[in-house]
Amino acid sequence: MAQLRHDRAEFEKRGANVYTITTGTPADSAAFCRDREVPFPCLVDKPGEPAYRAFGLQKVSLRRLFGPSLVQAFVTLAKRFREVEMPKSGDVYQMSGTFVLDRRGIVRLAHLDEHPNDHVSNEEVLRCLDTLGATARS
Repeated sequence: MAQLRHDRAEFEKRGANVYTITTGTPADSAAFCRDREVPFPCLVDKPGEPAYRAFGLQKVSLRRLFGPSLVQAFVTLAKRFREVEMPKSGDVYQMSGTFVLDRRGIVRLAHLDEHPNDHVSNEEVLRCLDTLGATARS
């Protein structure tokens, strides 16, 4: 979420709507997003994570969760200390992803994270939006 927040103006300039979907309770997710000043809507998946499953997002194995990517993730997160804390509820094994859907709801970019530090770059998302001809706002 933090990386999306940093380029918020670029997404807005292209007319894109950004959402985050979390696991856990609505109250815990709302507090997490409020405390992190997330500037876009925070939605909560239902128990059993049907939205995560619908987009093919898997659970991470213990090996991947505690693998080399975790060390890199901690170094990155230590630089942005506010981002370290996770929501109080939810599934820590649930991997996230980034998706771009066009105006008809067709998935045009799908990045399914393979480990906790595997995120698509904002530049790649912005390129996808540009190829879709996202409307620039003045």
